[in-house]
Amino acid sequence: MNVIETKQLDFRYSRNDLIRHLDIQVPQGSVYGYIGKNGAGKTTTIKLLLGLLPCKTGSVFYNGLEFHEHRVDLLGRIGSLVENPCLYNHLTCAEQLKYLDLIYNKGDNRIDETLEMVGLIKEKNKRIKQLSTGMKQRFGIGMAIFHNPEIIILDEPINGLDPYGVHDVRELIFRLHGEGKTVFISSHILSEMERICTHIGIIDKGRLLFQGETSELCKKAKGSNLETVYMNIIDESYEDK
Repeated sequence: MNVIETKQLDFRYSRNDLIRHLDIQVPQGSVYGYIGKNGAGKTTTIKLLLGLLPCKTGSVFYNGLEFHEHRVDLLGRIGSLVENPCLYNHLTCAEQLKYLDLIYNKGDNRIDETLEMVGLIKEKNKRIKQLSTGMKQRFGIGMAIFHNPEIIILDEPINGLDPYGVHDVRELIFRLHGEGKTVFISSHILSEMERICTHIGIIDKGRLLFQGETSELCKKAKGSNLETVYMNIIDESYEDK
């Protein structure tokens, strides 16, 4: 069963097509890596999936339900981090999550549990402005998963992280996957996507060039790494024009 699905999704600014005939299929319980270079359409796709941009042509479905018809209910099942997390620098980590708890009513235990999951329990009473860039990124992921959503959508979550931060995010995604969550994660860091993703989608100039299991993509590699296969797929798409 596909948890996230788009059908012939198009989007444009002015006369410029950014997303063209996009048919994404994200299986339940998968870690779906949405990869492409900067400007390929990754963030635009995510904003369409979350209703942050108007979907004028095509449709978005979650668990078979059309997103715009069931928007309020579906958004309660989704956690997301898009671009930079929205943080209140004067609040402590605990206070910021307490603010979220006014919406989700999960209780104080969930605050500690979430901070533990993202490796920030020791920074519980530290103000947001005192956190490093990597800590802020991990805290943003914590905000996305605070309400224990079924579906987690992360836009470039390892950008700006040092190797320790990347390791922590990787382990967190493994944990979420182990709990049966469906994780949709965009990135241009191919080596990391190869390590953590069960499925891969390759986008370039708004077009989906490949979609399938990571193991299927590895077969195409024939001993090469994901970066080489990715470049070959991009090159072949230009040859087909």
